[in-house]
Amino acid sequence: MPEIEIIQKEQIHQLDSISPKKWSDKIDSKVFIMHGANDNMVPYTQSTKLSNSISNSELFISYLYEHNEIAPKRSKSHKIKELIRLVNFFKKFLQYHED
Repeated sequence: MPEIEIIQKEQIHQLDSISPKKWSDKIDSKVFIMHGANDNMVPYTQSTKLSNSISNSELFISYLYEHNEIAPKRSKSHKIKELIRLVNFFKKFLQYHED
């Protein structure tokens, strides 16, 4: 049995206690969530679920970055579009916190 499965089995009660299912519905302020689509440790679908469980959230899934570098396999036009999306996300974040 892989180590992660052993940890999950033996410590499931601790993992459940910190699960967003326990607290996300209690959040009143706006939350900005950013996640890389190419994250190989935590799938971006987890951020999607988190965003869906927080009523006032803004989710940004980036296809620009991979761990340690800008995604090398993407075209320049794709990178520019992603950069524009990223700037717009941060602009919303900054505007919200300026108010």
